[in-house]
Amino acid sequence: MPFQVSPGVNVSEIDLTTVIPAVSTTEGALAGHFRWGPVDLRVLVSSEDILAQQYQTPDSNTANDFFVAKNFLAYGNKLYITRVVNQGTTSTDYARTAIMNSANNAQTLVKNEDHYNETYPSGISGVGAFVAKYPGELGNSLRISMCGSAAAWESTLSGNLVVTANSTTVTGLNSTAFNTELTVGDLVVMGPDKEVGSVKTIANSSQFTLKDAYEGNTHNAAAVSAGHGERRWELYNQFDGAPATSDFAAKRGGSNDELHVAVIDEDALWSGTANTVIERFDKVSMASCINCRRVHKLLQRSYESSVTICLVDRSRYTINERWFKGRGCHVWRFCF
Repeated sequence: MPFQVSPGVNVSEIDLTTVIPAVSTTEGALAGHFRWGPVDLRVLVSSEDILAQQYQTPDSNTANDFFVAKNFLAYGNKLYITRVVNQGTTSTDYARTAIMNSANNAQTLVKNEDHYNETYPSGISGVGAFVAKYPGELGNSLRISMCGSAAAWESTLSGNLVVTANSTTVTGLNSTAFNTELTVGDLVVMGPDKEVGSVKTIANSSQFTLKDAYEGNTHNAAAVSAGHGERRWELYNQFDGAPATSDFAAKRGGSNDELHVAVIDEDALWSGTANTVIERFDKVSMASCINCRRVHKLLQRSYESSVTICLVDRSRYTINERWFKGRGCHVWRFCF
């Protein structure tokens, strides 16, 4: 209570805390619907921040359960949560795990890591190279971009480019091969101004379109001897350099085993901005079998996050294509 130490001066003690300290007996449990997170697995959540990180912020379908948990964690620090989903094999309302292969109609459900290890010990066939970590529509927003060689990092295009100021159309002369040398999303350096554009669509071997209009000077490749374009991987500016050979492989007589991997939020469901890179793995080794433990160790840095990728093929870790684009790659780690 206040007391006076001199005329006109009062000393008071005021409790400004807004959270009641949790005691050892403050425990709770909740089975609820959430947008993300492991299914049929009890998880200890100790704070509101961890709740949002593990199960993501709610939508209209999950708000009730999410805020029940949030309100408890406002004064407690020990809440056991089990995420539940509709499960079955026929109804379109049942929960599914996002996969890469859009042509595959398999009703794949990966509940959690233990369920994956027990149900798919040899991997999952027909779904693509990666699957989502957990079921839910959030997995549909993700795609994977990979760069597995110096040639995939950057290369010089065949033929010559013709590009007009303020146009999105690029045409080719002298035996261009856009349909085999370019991929949607690639960066192309064009014209005397070295303007960089991103490939939106590829019509054929001699024409492609840019996502944004070319802002450099008009460039008539037929009249310029140096009219070749330079192609770069779409995430060229977000990594330090091209993948090469790791020290591990070099000491064992191997070469060119490194690759870059990025997880991208294509539809802005995670970051709020479309095509945001939400996780990167640089210079991961592609060496198979004997090097699996090393790759696994490289990816352990993301264990505290709910973001990373899961390789479906468990027998070997070998990437044969430059990059994979798929909806459903927001998972925990490479699985060996």
